[in-house]
Amino acid sequence: MDKLEIDGVTLMFSGRTILNDIYLQCKTTEIVGILGRNGTGKSCLMKMIFGSMKGEHQSVRINGEYHAQAFTVPNNIHFMPQDGFVFGRHTFQDLISIFELHPYLDEIYTIPEIQKNKGQKLKDLSHGMRKVMQILTVLYTPGKFAILDEPFSHLSPVMIERIIPHIQAQSKAKGIILSDHLYETVFKVSTHLYVLSSCVLHAIEHEEDLGRFGYVKG
Repeated sequence: MDKLEIDGVTLMFSGRTILNDIYLQCKTTEIVGILGRNGTGKSCLMKMIFGSMKGEHQSVRINGEYHAQAFTVPNNIHFMPQDGFVFGRHTFQDLISIFELHPYLDEIYTIPEIQKNKGQKLKDLSHGMRKVMQILTVLYTPGKFAILDEPFSHLSPVMIERIIPHIQAQSKAKGIILSDHLYETVFKVSTHLYVLSSCVLHAIEHEEDLGRFGYVKG
């Protein structure tokens, strides 16, 4: 079992503390959901875990080994940012080759729209279809961990229901960290749940707990 640990994560902007001494862990078979209002630092935390953003302090360890930039280690960790990654001139067929997705096409093509649109350039597709293709790319690219920032936003309810089984299936082989404002969906898919409030992470066991930390009206 692989284990990702993030410890002592601290981030400040213009003298204002955004993240304060954050600790989080994610193991293979776990789906860790992170909730929080806009501006609480969820995306920053994910970037710091991935290694594309540097804070005042952060310690990211995979199986006990420290990594200053986890993404630089092959087959370690993959990340879908909130705005996706830039491959507009590529098709999904291109992504299959770039990210070595050939062994997983039977699973990926259970979403028929993917196979139907696989030859079109991503820039010519709808925002929702581009997002689905990028989610699947991150999920099925060989690696120990996957991070998904707002995977459900701007997707239709039907497409959300189609993508959830892929997240759950891939969690059997890797650890997954995700965040989204559709908190009911995050509740549905996560095995462990946290809310980011007042610069720190709070473990959540029941939906009613969200009111205590100001995420929803209590």
